[in-house]
Order: sequence, then C-alpha cells, then structure tokens
Amino acid sequence: MLPCEVQDLPALASACSHACSMEQANEQLARIERPLAAGPYRLQHVNHRFVCLRSPSAVVICFHGSEAATDNGRQPSEGTLLDWRNNIDVALVAAPDITRHGRLHRGFTRIFQEAVPGINRVLAMSEGDGTAIWLTGHSLGGALAQLCGLHLAQNHPAMAKRTSIYTMGSPRVGDSVSAMNLAAGIAFIMHARMPLDPITNSPPVVLGYAENAGERQTLGTPSRRQGLLSSLMDTARGLWEHRICAYQRALERVA
Repeated sequence: MLPCEVQDLPALASACSHACSMEQANEQLARIERPLAAGPYRLQHVNHRFVCLRSPSAVVICFHGSEAATDNGRQPSEGTLLDWRNNIDVALVAAPDITRHGRLHRGFTRIFQEAVPGINRVLAMSEGDGTAIWLTGHSLGGALAQLCGLHLAQNHPAMAKRTSIYTMGSPRVGDSVSAMNLAAGIAFIMHARMPLDPITNSPPVVLGYAENAGERQTLGTPSRRQGLLSSLMDTARGLWEHRICAYQRALERVA
C-alpha cells in the first residue's frame, strides 16, 4: 500500500503549479477542497521553480510545470517562451554534476541546474532527521523531479534512499543508463499517465531516449483508433488530457 502522501500529491502539485511566492502558495493551498490524507502541510520554501512543504511525516517538493501561459491574458510571458525553448532542446548531453553516467535532456538539465542552489538549501533542512522525501510535478515538473532524484542519488545517497518520486504526465528525461541510475538510487518511483497523453511518449526513443525508470500508473483504458482523422482526434484529446486539472480529477477517482 502506498503512503498516504501519494493521495495528496495531485492536489498539492496542482495547487502549487505556478506559485512563486509564499502568499500565492498559501492562497492556492487554501483552495484545496478535499481533506489531505497526510496533512496539515506547512510551507517551507517557494521560488519560481518549486514549492517545498512539510507534513508531520514527510517533506514534499512540488516542481512547477512550464510557466503560466501569459502575463496579461494575450501575450506569452518571458518565462513561458524560455520554458518552451528548453522543452524543445531535446539533445542528449552529459551532465556529470547530476549523474556521472548516462545522458540527459539538455533543456531540462539547463532548467534544473539553475534550481540546484535552492534545492540544496531545502534539502539541508532535513538532511539529518530521517524524514521521508517526496519529489513530484506535472509535465516539465515531473521531469525536474526525476533530475532532482538523480542529483540526490549521486550527491546525497543516504537521503536518496528515503526519497520517492511521483510524476504526472512527465516526458522522458534521458537515456537508458541515466534511467538505470535513477532506479538504483531512489526508493520508489511511479509515473501517472493518461492513455492518450502524447507528452509521456516524448522525446522519441529514436533520438536515444529511454522510458523513464519506475512503475507506471495508467489512468483509464487506451482507445486508439485507426485512420488519419481518428489519429488527429486522439492527439487533440491527448493534449487536452495532459492538463494538470485532468490528471488531478483522474487521480482523485482512483484514490
């Protein structure tokens, strides 16, 4: 049976998806309607890449997905454009400061490396207390959660052994060697995915990518149909299913 924190992660990740200040995070957490199984949660740290919370039994780091779509409702924000430039920078590169073996998605690695100082400060708060650590996120946030797991496995191995990862709609993050390193270093990994979500199958394996390490939780039954029009409709539906609110609703139905 999974720890009770898993039941809370979809709601926490959704509430914290774009919170960049303590005030924003508190406001969004207050809007969570259902009771939290492992709560109450206390905010420890907030920045533009992640929110760190603490329950009585665990530390939870929720990584943000791509930046909010617009600054004013019409024009893409600078953060959005930067995130998407990194999202499509799919070259596989060595990143020895994260993992000495294997190659990682260059754009995701660039984003994660900028967040490392803040992550290290947060992790230092719980380094010696034996508290369980959960890394979570949706889409880009799920990719960053996995890179954080690799960072822990290499640089904080004792802490990695009490760390678990739970992602929603995460893209692939690296090659087979990096996936094996993550599986060997982290206590538990699970990826929730909607049946038609195309993001979970990208970048493609033909570019050298491997399936993400860990278990898979498919939320529903695949219903792919034959034919060009049906394929286009499935892709459109899959992108609609990729939204974090769709994941939250689907996960609450199976909780």
